[in-house]
Amino acid sequence: MQQDPMRTQRCLWIAVGLVACLGGAPAAAGEIEPAFAMKLERSAADQLHPAIVMMADQVDLPSLDRRLARMGATRPFRHEVVVTRLREKARVTQAGVRALLEAHVHAGFARDVEPMWLVNAVLVKATAASLVLVAQCDEVGIVYDGSWPIELIHPVDEGPSYAGLDATEPGIVDIRAPDLWSLGYEGQGVLVSNIDTGVYYDHESLKARWRGNDPGVTVAEAWHDPVTSHPLPRDLNGHGTHTMGTICGAGGIGVAPQAKWIASATIDRVSITRTVQDALLSLQWVADPDQDPKTVRDVPAVCSNSWGLSPLISTHGVAKCSPTFWSAIDNAEYAGVAVVFAAGNEGARGAESLRTPADRIASPVHVLAVGALSTVTTAIASFSSRGPSGCDKVTVKPDVCARGQSVRSASRSGTASYTTKSGTSMACPHVAGVLALLHQVWPDATPTELKTALLATCDDLGASGDDNVFGMGRINCLSAYTELIRQRPDVSASVQGTVHQYREGQTFYGLVVLTSHLKAAETVQVALQFYFRGQPTSLLIVPPGNLRVAAGYSNAAFPILVALVIPTGLPAEVLEPGEWSLRATIRKAGGGALIHMAEYPFVI
Repeated sequence: MQQDPMRTQRCLWIAVGLVACLGGAPAAAGEIEPAFAMKLERSAADQLHPAIVMMADQVDLPSLDRRLARMGATRPFRHEVVVTRLREKARVTQAGVRALLEAHVHAGFARDVEPMWLVNAVLVKATAASLVLVAQCDEVGIVYDGSWPIELIHPVDEGPSYAGLDATEPGIVDIRAPDLWSLGYEGQGVLVSNIDTGVYYDHESLKARWRGNDPGVTVAEAWHDPVTSHPLPRDLNGHGTHTMGTICGAGGIGVAPQAKWIASATIDRVSITRTVQDALLSLQWVADPDQDPKTVRDVPAVCSNSWGLSPLISTHGVAKCSPTFWSAIDNAEYAGVAVVFAAGNEGARGAESLRTPADRIASPVHVLAVGALSTVTTAIASFSSRGPSGCDKVTVKPDVCARGQSVRSASRSGTASYTTKSGTSMACPHVAGVLALLHQVWPDATPTELKTALLATCDDLGASGDDNVFGMGRINCLSAYTELIRQRPDVSASVQGTVHQYREGQTFYGLVVLTSHLKAAETVQVALQFYFRGQPTSLLIVPPGNLRVAAGYSNAAFPILVALVIPTGLPAEVLEPGEWSLRATIRKAGGGALIHMAEYPFVI
């Protein structure tokens, strides 16, 4: 029989790619998610399937986060370290898999290869045979189905459009946001975002504060439109305009009315089905819109999400507690973005009706799920999804709630048009707006710290304590503020180093940032000292001494530079790997109570 030369060429491409992937070694234990494997077995040989190829080697961000916390890392430094580490991991570990997939592209068995860095993964559309080969790569952990259609959590009802505003929205008053406004916190200097249907750019309550209007800011870092690539923000549905209005709209509709905004328009666009792959890429964009780890001015403090997949809706095909989104959400938060999700509008179905990823139970703050209150904001809205989570049928969900019924906000019907909508989609942006205000109160607080303060101070509703209807209760902006400033040091320090390994004769460089969170000058005692294995050494860079710190002071733009030449001829036990660190200590004037301590650990 004569051999088909094109088929031979395709087989050679696959063989070359497989050698690049496996390095000539026997295949290891990557796997295809079981439900996806069954789907692939039933598919036609030439059918292309959207897939998420998750690499086995992921950055250990929880350990890195603990190290950054010890350093008292500023938000800009934290963002730079986390994003750089994620990008480097993807660059180093994806080469083999990408080579294999590119070979499959040339052979006609795959297309649309999209490497990711927010999670160490590669997105692709490929045949079942191609994905089976990819799963055999040593570097691959698991291959997920990327075809699930992500869906807007559609409002349960919508009122007519009307012009004009007359008062601050009742839902905003109920959560006590105006109390923070009176203290000077309206979102100034804060950037917010949503992943939704887009935003109507010309609306009077939003247009002036789109970040893309700022000098030197490109559209690409302020507007993400993977569907139509429109040059300015727009909304063909109206939902995203409404939710953004609740986050930061002017005129009484927004919780943080002075915040600036960016948006990713991914959900329900022009009747083109968007999938899990699109949601992951949107989260990646939000985590670093200008694709420069060294900048943080482009990175939003919060991202509101009013979409999700429901295990109760057969067309979604997703299992309860699917982990597909978890790493992307977690890593975006490690990079500095607080992520919140609407719980879902399937409350009529009873218990375990939350959508995914809002049903996640890793911790009370990982995927904060928001339920909806009725117009009487001590009562739950009938449509608000209930817990417990389908993950274990025990853990309480949702986590918090806010008004979600008959919420007035911006409409895409006109530049001065407003409308009311109802749904947990309307409750979620209230929470996002409060997190934006709390970020303004303490810009270096992590998303976990902000959410923890919010959870700890809710107005308890329903059954006492955490419950499967209200969660911890209605958010209380003023109480969360009080809790946050209780945790926030009056004056804080951050200590950073330039590299991690040092040898004789090299110079250690350290950077020290002091920040005052006070509205009046304060005298504190500051000391900067080297420690070895947790014990102080005689290397006092700054001996304990009183320092008058101006209100709102920060030297983040010009950190204190510490340079220390590591002497030669040091004892062997000192040169052996051991814990050296540079520690900054801030106390009350004259050596009083400890205010804050930060420490940069390094290995000599």
